[in-house]
Amino acid sequence: MAKMKHLRLIATRSTGFNHINVKEARRRITVVNVPYCDENTVAEHTFALILSLSRNILMKMENVILTPHMGFDRIEAVKRILLTTVENIVAFDRGTPQYVVAAE
Repeated sequence: MAKMKHLRLIATRSTGFNHINVKEARRRITVVNVPYCDENTVAEHTFALILSLSRNILMKMENVILTPHMGFDRIEAVKRILLTTVENIVAFDRGTPQYVVAAE
């Protein structure tokens, strides 16, 4: 962050923000997250993994995205997270940031 002199916003597409140095960011950067975005997805993910282990079902589904960092998120969940992240960025640009974790 110290090398990014013009950085004003960090929009994380997650509920958690422990991967961001919030103490450092508060000096000049607004940090926003996507609260409550994965409540249902986490429960669905847990059961999906159980079924996947027992029957290898998920690999056969068309609406499942498999990437190293997202596991078996449904397309609907990914769209919801991305939409909220974009809304956060637009709101910040308008001067009314949403879901602020840390502000300058």
